[in-house]
Amino acid sequence: MPAADTLGLTVGATDADPDKPPKLKVFVSYSRTDTAFADEVVAGLEYDGGFEVFLDRHSIHEGEAWRERLGGLIAAADIVVFLVSRASAASELCQWEVSHAQSLSKRIVPALIEPVSADAAPASLNALQYVRFDEGHSFMAGLASLRRALRADLHWIREHTRLLTRAQEWDTAGRSENRLLYGPDIAAAKAWLEQRPPDAPPPLELHRDYIAASEQAEAARLSDERSQAQTLKNALSRSRRALALATGAGGLAGVACIAAGYFWYVARDQRNFAEAAIEKRDAYIAELEAAVAEAQEPAASEDEPNMSEGPSTSPPPLSPSNGTASPEDDTTDMTPNAPGNSNAGAPDPALVAELAQLKLTAETRARRIEDEIDLLGERLTDIALPPRPSEEGTVDEQLANWRAYDERLKEIEARVLMMRPLPRQQTIDPEILQKAPEPYMRKKG
Repeated sequence: MPAADTLGLTVGATDADPDKPPKLKVFVSYSRTDTAFADEVVAGLEYDGGFEVFLDRHSIHEGEAWRERLGGLIAAADIVVFLVSRASAASELCQWEVSHAQSLSKRIVPALIEPVSADAAPASLNALQYVRFDEGHSFMAGLASLRRALRADLHWIREHTRLLTRAQEWDTAGRSENRLLYGPDIAAAKAWLEQRPPDAPPPLELHRDYIAASEQAEAARLSDERSQAQTLKNALSRSRRALALATGAGGLAGVACIAAGYFWYVARDQRNFAEAAIEKRDAYIAELEAAVAEAQEPAASEDEPNMSEGPSTSPPPLSPSNGTASPEDDTTDMTPNAPGNSNAGAPDPALVAELAQLKLTAETRARRIEDEIDLLGERLTDIALPPRPSEEGTVDEQLANWRAYDERLKEIEARVLMMRPLPRQQTIDPEILQKAPEPYMRKKG
């Protein structure tokens, strides 16, 4: 390895203003013989304010892992500027830098700083337009040409780097699904592929694999969500119809059976929580039976005769024909909830079903949050779930308590999702985002 070659890093000052566009990251490849000229180029680019320049400065030592370190700098850059001179044309390190940049499909801008024979310069650069700093060309004119060349197709080049970084992380992590693009970011990536400028470097096959895998995973996720939503909707519709029939008959057994059937359908669609859902089902059925029985006790006690006052002295009206009580004279209204009906004190079955559904939704959300907290570990030590609402009180009171509990869980879930090490473009339920605390919304923005 030539002793004159260098390896290191100098980074231009970054701009902390979030309203300004990010600076274009530029890696400068040069020979140590041309250090003074490279410093002038870096100073000119940094003075512009729109570039963040990476410049190698440390000498390479025997045994140093320079390829990995230098390769990381090139991968992080949007564009590579190669200062072409007789020394850099003969440098094995400079040749490797150019070759590695081309393997990552990086845009390379060659800048000629002294006359070099055509066969001495890297052959892979022959088809590119050179920026001229050599004899007969002023430095300022060359610097202006270099700035224009760097800004060409700026947005597309930046997106090339961003997607390549994401794709490399996905590939390194074993192509894990949680590293893929989500929602609108997939459409933006597909549009980026289709809108490649004529002179821009082509996307890598890794780019295309990453975007295609993201699109397939998104389609499968949306399909599963639609299927689950439709199944849950159908189950809820069936249980409501059955509840209406059971209420008309006034049968406690009918209510319990419909509740059991409802939870069976939900448990089937929530396969990941099947065992927990079955256990909850029995508990909820018992609660329903106890609630209905408790509500019917006052009405049943009113129908019992008062033995302390003796038997009633008012006989039922007799039929004119046989002296028996006439069914036609029984004016008791047998419709549900009518005065005199023994079911008048029973809770509204629709509210009972709504309460059961709300409990399942909230506890499923709580389990999901607990899984996320376990996954993220120490990053979420300050987050704790609220206590589970009490089972005491009327159905209306329990509904109010469980609604408040579920709203609090939504707020916590929003915080947890904000802290997941996933793409920031991940699609999140808008209802959950509205519950996110203000500091987390500013962080996401």
